[in-house]
Amino acid sequence: MDATLRLRTRPWIWPGLLSLDAPIVAVLWLLLFSDSLRIRVPATETAVLAMAVWLIYVADRIMDSFRESEQEPLAPRHRFYREHRAAFVAPFCVILLLAAWMAWTKLDERTLRGGVALAAIVAAYFGVVHLSGSAAQRWFPKELAVAVLFCAGTCLPVFVRSGSLSIPVVAVFIEFVLVAWMNTALIEYAEWIALRDGGAEQPPALTKAVARAMVPLGITIGALSLVALAVPAFRDLRPVLLAEFGSALALVGLRLSWQRISTYVLRISADAVLCTPAVLLGVMALLRR
Repeated sequence: MDATLRLRTRPWIWPGLLSLDAPIVAVLWLLLFSDSLRIRVPATETAVLAMAVWLIYVADRIMDSFRESEQEPLAPRHRFYREHRAAFVAPFCVILLLAAWMAWTKLDERTLRGGVALAAIVAAYFGVVHLSGSAAQRWFPKELAVAVLFCAGTCLPVFVRSGSLSIPVVAVFIEFVLVAWMNTALIEYAEWIALRDGGAEQPPALTKAVARAMVPLGITIGALSLVALAVPAFRDLRPVLLAEFGSALALVGLRLSWQRISTYVLRISADAVLCTPAVLLGVMALLRR
C-alpha cells in the first residue's frame, strides 16, 4: 500500500514516517532527567533539541533515499522518503533556519558550545555513513554511534547546568545509552533479517552481537536498575531508573516476539517503548498535587 494512503488511514504511523518519533522520545527523556535532578531547562532549549533531532533524522533518511537502489527492498520509512523527499525540502529549510536562530539567540553559552561540538561529531558521523564506501560501513558501529549521540544531545541541557557529573548520574546515563542501543540494534537486525534475508549486506558485528544477546542484556539492565533503586545515592534518579527498567524489559519482550510481527510494527513498537518517561512524568505530576 502507498505510504501516503497509509498516512490517511492509519494516523498512528505518522510519527515514524514523518520522523517525529525521535524528537518526542528525546524531549520526554530530557524532561524526566531535568525533573528528577531538579534542574530547570528553558522551554526554548527543549524546542531547539526537538528541532535538531528532527533535522538530523530527516537529513539521514533523505541521504539514505539517494543511496539505495531501486531494486533493494526498503523499510517503509525509507520508501516514504524516496517517494516524498521533495516535500521535506521547504519544512527542512524553515526548521533549520528557526533552530539556528533560536540556538544563537536563546541558548546559554555553555549549551551552545556543547551543541556546536555535538553538531561537528554528527557531521563526521554523516561523512562515515553516507560518504564512505560499504567496507567502512561494515565495521563502523552505526547503531552504537546513533545511541551515544542521541543520548548525549538529549541530556546536554541538563548536564551543562549540573556542574560536575556525579557517579550515579554517569551510571544512569550509560544505562540510558545501552537502552537506546538496544533499540537501534534491534531495528537494524530485524530489518536485515526480514528485508535482506540475512544476506551479504550485514550490520556491523557489534550490532548483531547486541541484537542476539538482547534478552540477557535487557534483563541485566533491568536488574541493575532495581538494585540502584535501593541505593541512597540514586534517590533523585529513581524515576529515570524506573523508565530505563521499563524500556529495557519491553525491548526484551519485542526481541522474543519480533519474528511474529511485521518489521514496521516492530519499528513503531521499539520506539514506543522508549516513551516510558511519559508515564513517570505523569505519576510525578499527580503526586505533587
